[in-house]
Amino acid sequence: MPVEDIDPIKTFYAATIRKDLDGFPKDGYHTDQSLSRQSALHGMTLWAAIANFQDENVGSIEVGKFADLVILDRNLLTSTPESILESKILRTFVAGIETYNCNQ
Repeated sequence: MPVEDIDPIKTFYAATIRKDLDGFPKDGYHTDQSLSRQSALHGMTLWAAIANFQDENVGSIEVGKFADLVILDRNLLTSTPESILESKILRTFVAGIETYNCNQ
């Protein structure tokens, strides 16, 4: 059974902070097994693409790859743990085409 639902922000939080949405347990669950923020981001992007044999087309922002990405209102690599779950998606792009814009 998954720790959190399919929301990638919640997945990132659970993998790095090792608490549930209510902040339980207070000191985190098996924090020695937590991922660094950089590793969690790679695991959700490039490493996932490599595991699916799709890394020539997706998984990182490079010339020649599909521009599948989201723009958030904060940097997940430097945000406080408490603010990660408050992250908002500002824009979404699939194959370089904007599919969501919070201002529209």
